[in-house]
Amino acid sequence: MKTIFWSAILSLFAFNPAFSARLIVHFHAAESEAAVVVQLANLEQARTEVFLKTIDGRQRYSDFISGENGYSLRLVMEGMEEGSYILGVSNKSAREVKAFTFFAGQVRFFEVQGQGVSRNGLSRNVSQPLGSKEQVLANIGASGEGGLVNVQLSNLNSAPVHTHIISLTGLSWYQGVEESRNGFSRNYITKGLPDGAYYLFLQAGAARIVQFFEIEEGKVLLGSLQRAEAPEGSSI
Repeated sequence: MKTIFWSAILSLFAFNPAFSARLIVHFHAAESEAAVVVQLANLEQARTEVFLKTIDGRQRYSDFISGENGYSLRLVMEGMEEGSYILGVSNKSAREVKAFTFFAGQVRFFEVQGQGVSRNGLSRNVSQPLGSKEQVLANIGASGEGGLVNVQLSNLNSAPVHTHIISLTGLSWYQGVEESRNGFSRNYITKGLPDGAYYLFLQAGAARIVQFFEIEEGKVLLGSLQRAEAPEGSSI
């Protein structure tokens, strides 16, 4: 289903058949306007979805590409609500997702902190502060067999912890706000959730952290961990 709330400019860009068969995805902020740019190569004419969702799972754009090898898409954010978003590309062989913030007419992508490392036993990603101030530190782990996602946060300075677990299909599976002192630790149980792609969104103080993960035959597989600091003067 296609939903458009802004104008999108689409154009085919040059494709070099000498590239490897791996899907190539590049996301970046446009230089001259409030827009995000998606560039794709090695599509091999596969049916591929490009989607944009608010961080709480509401769909803002979705379209499918078919019969192309390379593709470029510009999504203009002017007039959109300020906040955090998930931008993604997905087909039967690959998926790439990235979070960004939109505030005061500017697009800023989250910084990638780490990747999941294990399909069995424990997996762990560590999120470090982006600046020199004492900021929230995060450790996120997963018990592959137990269906648990463990979150440990420190340097909270009594900031409440806002948590969302949302599937990439847009369904919200958990939402909560919990008080904290300097530290926070909790296991989130994923047992019973259907196989598929999800993300855990954490908001504590100025920190915005997104942990992508998959559930496969009941096992939790950590993906990319991404982080941003809320722009000064904002609460997004």
